[in-house]
Amino acid sequence: SKGSRTASAEVELVVEEGEVLNMEISIVKQSATRLSLRGSGSTEGYKWDMAGVGLVAAGTAASPTWSNEELVSTGWGGESFGLQVMDAVESGALRPGETYTVSLSPVTSSGAKGGSSFSFTVGLPPSGGTCALSLSSGSAMQTDFEIKCSTWSSDALPLSYSYGIAPADTEVSWTPNSFKSTGSFRLQAGDYNAS
Repeated sequence: SKGSRTASAEVELVVEEGEVLNMEISIVKQSATRLSLRGSGSTEGYKWDMAGVGLVAAGTAASPTWSNEELVSTGWGGESFGLQVMDAVESGALRPGETYTVSLSPVTSSGAKGGSSFSFTVGLPPSGGTCALSLSSGSAMQTDFEIKCSTWSSDALPLSYSYGIAPADTEVSWTPNSFKSTGSFRLQAGDYNAS
């Protein structure tokens, strides 16, 4: 016989006097590129914040990345919260594959407390695929150059594709996003790079 085994744990709880507001977060839109949330529960005001891997002072002026209106178009103090997820990834503010938590608390003159939070994971970029050109040479404005992509996978479906073509040593011009895994070009005479 091994005898009786016991374990114990102790947790300190602090209960304060005062009003507690029932704060709630509703999802307006959640996609790979945009997160839109709406808060409720406060009659006076709201304060949003974010926590997660690599974040420094989200929601405050201490972080110049997060004060960029292009990332958080709604600001950090209104009823709504809008985050441009892919722009935040491209700026280095968020990391693919990591989970982040957006929190909401009330701003009140009475000092009432309350809060709610919402967690989301930033999708990893597509991987495992290839893209290939059907031809490497042809006649100006007559040959259809086709680029075909296959075997790409991602946790964010459906995939969209954008193809780029540019004369050598110039900036690539990208097609609008499409769900088609193939694209075709007719080109003027010259040397080009396809992406």
